[in-house]
Amino acid sequence: MITVKEYADSRNKSVQAVYKQLHREKNRTRLEGHLLKQNRMTYLDEEAIKILDEGQNVSIILVDQETKNEEKDELSEYIGTSKKDGIYDSLLKALQKYSDRDYTGSADALLDIDSKKLTTKNMKSIYNDLTTKVYPNAATGLYSKGKNAYWAKDYKTAISYLKKAIKVSDTNRYAYDYLAKAYEGASDQKNAKKTYQTIIEKFPGTSQAINAKSRIDAMGKKSAKSL
Repeated sequence: MITVKEYADSRNKSVQAVYKQLHREKNRTRLEGHLLKQNRMTYLDEEAIKILDEGQNVSIILVDQETKNEEKDELSEYIGTSKKDGIYDSLLKALQKYSDRDYTGSADALLDIDSKKLTTKNMKSIYNDLTTKVYPNAATGLYSKGKNAYWAKDYKTAISYLKKAIKVSDTNRYAYDYLAKAYEGASDQKNAKKTYQTIIEKFPGTSQAINAKSRIDAMGKKSAKSL
């Protein structure tokens, strides 16, 4: 027989943790007749040790399973699923595109990343370094693709590229102008007005701001006539 303290030391547990096991309702009945109290010391026989070890093994299994689940979730976040690339995939793609001097493609991949989910210092560093280098070079390419799509009357594609162009550089008033026009072309009056209003507030006194006010007035008159 061994004391509770000896058992605790042999299992790398605290004495308090062992006593909690002893007093658990599910263990009380099974431990009857297997504990000996003498001189203010509690002794465990072989059966008591076996019962306590069973409880410890269950705890280890549960903790191990929980850890595996967390690792699985983290891997799916970084490596991705069959339907959508994860953060790691997008970051790797951005690096490859940057290496190939495809700044527009690199920016596309970076814009798919939720920077709040970058939990490691290394990934944050790579992401921040890439955005600093890529975004200024990608702005023109994204704007050009958006503008070309607009003139081709592919308004959905135009909106996608122009929104990205604005995300990487919000100082290009021409990008805002074409975005508003693309919304108009797609019959999205709400977002067209919203974008025109942004132009008026962000670029006052410019020809784009003057045109934006004119377009908002024209859309207002058109709406009034349809009533």
